[in-house]
Amino acid sequence: MKKNKLLSLILALVLALPLVFGVVGCAGGDPEDEEQTYSITYVNVEEATFSSANPTSYKSTDNDITLVNPSKDGYTFIGWTGTGYAEPTLTVVIKKGSVGNRQYIANWQVVSGGASGQEETYTITYTGIEGASFANPNPATYKNTDDDFILVNPTKGGFIFIGWTGSCGTTPVTKVIIACGTVGNRTYHANWIEKTPPVQYTITYVFTNDGDPIDNSKITNYDKLPKTYTDDFSSPIIIPAPVHKNPTNYGFEGWYRGTQISGKGILSLSIAVGTTGNLTFTANFGLYTDFY
Repeated sequence: MKKNKLLSLILALVLALPLVFGVVGCAGGDPEDEEQTYSITYVNVEEATFSSANPTSYKSTDNDITLVNPSKDGYTFIGWTGTGYAEPTLTVVIKKGSVGNRQYIANWQVVSGGASGQEETYTITYTGIEGASFANPNPATYKNTDDDFILVNPTKGGFIFIGWTGSCGTTPVTKVIIACGTVGNRTYHANWIEKTPPVQYTITYVFTNDGDPIDNSKITNYDKLPKTYTDDFSSPIIIPAPVHKNPTNYGFEGWYRGTQISGKGILSLSIAVGTTGNLTFTANFGLYTDFY
């Protein structure tokens, strides 16, 4: 009897060990994630005051952070926009566990007859736009009483516009809003990256009658077949079916990739997006008598 009790005790201890070590092994998170620090930037807060300063950085392990709203003579603060908020919001909370750099824009409304809410005109300067064009020109001035407006983004041959920096911050943004109530002269710099010239590849065609090569002159629509393509195409390239000069006797049996004719041909041929390299396609025709 004592021997059985001893065996039962040993068995219970053995079964409990994985649970104990499993709990220990799972304790804690990734220290690197917990120590990551993210930035918080604020836009359009010039001449504004705060009852206490908002943080300029945070960690995912921080407790919930509620932004302190600003105030400004002659204006009513109507809310924050920016990271996670498309519409002005008065209560912005950065939840514990959040990650990523964040930007918040203060939105204002002019108070009629306010102490310093009189209409003022400010300048807007643009740099980095040499050789660029605009669908509509951006204004050179604005007033603090103007309605919200969005800057028109430029285009330039051989370059991709990646965003504005300057009064909107140091990270390029492609949608810059100058909100009603904004004050001060502003400067915006257009940032670009150069397009990589596309690489051109050749398309070669081989035509056969029952596997025997024939000249391109036997194909009536040969000139309409694409002979080259570049690696920047954004939709499939359709290769038309070839038309034999003797359609009464020869019927198109299909395309083959490469020069080998094996198996069933492809009647509808296209080059998929992302394809690169020189290509060869073989079109085979068969005598109509072969079909019966």
